[in-house]
Amino acid sequence: MEGKSHMLVEVKPLILLKS
Repeated sequence: MEGKSHMLVEVKPLILLKS
């Protein structure tokens, strides 16, 4: 579960940058 949380944190900024 910790791994998924870390992925979300890295994906969140990526989506914001793409937006």
